[in-house]
Amino acid sequence: MGNITIDERRIQKMQQRLGKATKLITDDNYLPMFRNRQINYAKEFDYSIKLAKRKRNPRKYFAFYLVECKSGKDGRLAAQIDCSGES
Repeated sequence: MGNITIDERRIQKMQQRLGKATKLITDDNYLPMFRNRQINYAKEFDYSIKLAKRKRNPRKYFAFYLVECKSGKDGRLAAQIDCSGES
């Protein structure tokens, strides 16, 4: 897998499209990964933003939540989380 070059224009465009989630992403090198999650798992992505804002360390929770859920056995984020907000 090759490296992806991220220039300033691309960073700005991804930040614009990520919207509120941009505040939760600490490193611009991870913008493509989060944009991918936003496109492929829109419902879960929006829910993860809401959950992260309730936590003590929202940035850490947001990154951990999306990365860990994606690494499930079947590779499907939707199967790993409950989007209803109930525990």
